[in-house]
Amino acid sequence: IHERLVGSEMCIRDSFYYVDIEVGGERVLVRREGDGIWQQLYEFPMIEGDGPDWDLETVAKGLGIVENFVVKGEQSFKHQLTHQTIYARCWYLCISSDKFVLNDGWERLNEADFLLKPVHRLMEKMIKFT
Repeated sequence: IHERLVGSEMCIRDSFYYVDIEVGGERVLVRREGDGIWQQLYEFPMIEGDGPDWDLETVAKGLGIVENFVVKGEQSFKHQLTHQTIYARCWYLCISSDKFVLNDGWERLNEADFLLKPVHRLMEKMIKFT
C-alpha cells in the first residue's frame, strides 16, 4: 500500500495485479470474500502488491501459474474510490486445458455465465478491454 498526505487526510494507493485467464474457451473468476465494498462480487484472480512495478512472472508465480501460458495483452488501469486510489494491472492469458490447475475458489465459466456474474466497476473496465 502506498500512502501520501493530502491536506489533513491520508490517501491510500493500492497496487492490484489481475490475470484474465482463458482456458478451453472458458474464463476464470473468483468471488471476493471478506468485508468491504467489493465483498461477494466477482473478479479475475488477483494478487495485491506493495508497489507499482511487479512483473507478470512475479504475479503468475504468486497465483500458482508457472508455465505454458500465452500473453494475449496487458493493460493498466487507475480506479478512484472515495477513500483510495487503486492502480491495477491486468494481463490477459491463454492457458492450455491440459496444463491448467484450478485453484481453490476459482471458477471456470463459459462466456454466457461469465457475463451474468456481478462484478465491481474496476472489473467492468477490465472486461471492456478484452
